[in-house]
Amino acid sequence: MTLTNAQSAALEHIRAAYVGPENGDEEVLLNRPHLQYSVGMLFPPESTVPEPDNTDESTEPLQGSLSGVQDGDVEEDGAGVPLAEDWRPSSIAISFVTDTPSAVCEFSGGTYAPISDDGPPRWQRQPFRLDGLEVAKDRPPLQLEVGNVPFEIGSRWRTFGDAYLVTVHVRVSTHSTGDDKLDTALMLFQVGLAVRPARGGQFLEYDTSQTFDVDDESVELRLRFRNRKLYAVGHGLAAGWEFESGQCEKVFLTPVPAFVVPGVETTGFDEGTEEARALRLDELSRTDSAPDEVLPALDAFVRAFSVWVSGQEARAETLGDRAPVARTIANRSRVA
Repeated sequence: MTLTNAQSAALEHIRAAYVGPENGDEEVLLNRPHLQYSVGMLFPPESTVPEPDNTDESTEPLQGSLSGVQDGDVEEDGAGVPLAEDWRPSSIAISFVTDTPSAVCEFSGGTYAPISDDGPPRWQRQPFRLDGLEVAKDRPPLQLEVGNVPFEIGSRWRTFGDAYLVTVHVRVSTHSTGDDKLDTALMLFQVGLAVRPARGGQFLEYDTSQTFDVDDESVELRLRFRNRKLYAVGHGLAAGWEFESGQCEKVFLTPVPAFVVPGVETTGFDEGTEEARALRLDELSRTDSAPDEVLPALDAFVRAFSVWVSGQEARAETLGDRAPVARTIANRSRVA
């Protein structure tokens, strides 16, 4: 993926704002970090969102508050995108296919420790990076600790033809204290997990042909993107991969995935034809005043569109066992 300078700057800003750190590797925050950032964090197991404190009934509503505003006038509960703070994950994982019974992991992120002095409450970030962590078939999880936060990195290996289908996970081991402020020091932030194949091994394409599709849309998406190869699936975070010398050499998890959408050129009609006139607004605006001139152009457009649909229907028949799905897509155009 190649980004322009402007795209790189925008992506860097978004990731800093949503994931962090926004002010350097050893930043100091006045807010608790899980309230400052939105994604890329792991909580202690059994951590729950604290209930709002509504015990002070004498508090007057603030000027400009939303009291008295009817439902539907503002964004209602459930209308937004769920954030890590809402569902508080304690683990992440990535699945991939490799031809060797071991792999090497890299894990990075940060912890935040409270600053104890006479100043206001503050939290200082402590970055960490662990390289060369080997996971292997029939090997127990690695028990690790950073910044007084214990966690494990483990793996599950399943035979997958002549290779292995592997899931590598990271899980916070310590349990919630029940106090949201104390739990902040037991969390992992800006987590990043990457996996490389063992020496002499490689990652293979993740075969999704047997994947269960939950609805018709999933079936159609699988057909439309059938030529796009997949090398990893993320659990909790999005998965990505990198190539070196034509081979997938690294799979990883990212809290804020990015993709450059290629330019799309629409299929048009030859300039000056009747069907081309039907797409011009100045022509369509004459429907009432000059129907004898406009309606033939619309008829020509319908005929040209029908020819295009016939081509799509013929193409659908060449797709083997995917033909029924392709016919369904083409048929929608025919009905239209």
